Amino acid sequence: SVCFQHFVFNILYTKLFPGNSIRIAIQKTCFDNFIHSPFVYLPSYYIYKNVTDGKSVNNGLQEYQDVGFNVLKSCWSLWLPAQFICFALIPLNFRILFNACVGSILEVILSYKSPMKSENGNEIENESEVK
Repeated sequence: SVCFQHFVFNILYTKLFPGNSIRIAIQKTCFDNFIHSPFVYLPSYYIYKNVTDGKSVNNGLQEYQDVGFNVLKSCWSLWLPAQFICFALIPLNFRILFNACVGSILEVILSYKSPMKSENGNEIENESEVK
């Protein structure tokens, strides 16, 4: 949610990493990509996704264990440079908007990389099978 992102990016990271230098931007970028995302954000996402689908917390953690590193690699390919730009150049009051725009791009990338499935749950090999 936007409130949580505001807290993380504009309050928490500002307190953990005070200042506006390139060094601080690198620290914030590394912390978010190598601590927050793999150990807080993505596990929470997979747990929430599975619980709302009627599955268990353990199912969510298992799914994250199965696909998490590939998702992280996709995230890092976009978020490492984007967040460095965000923390180094984007004014504090525009960081959430910037992240929302970058996040929209990430959703397109992840949707493109994920396999399409038919209504019966079988993986679709090519577009001609989509009805």
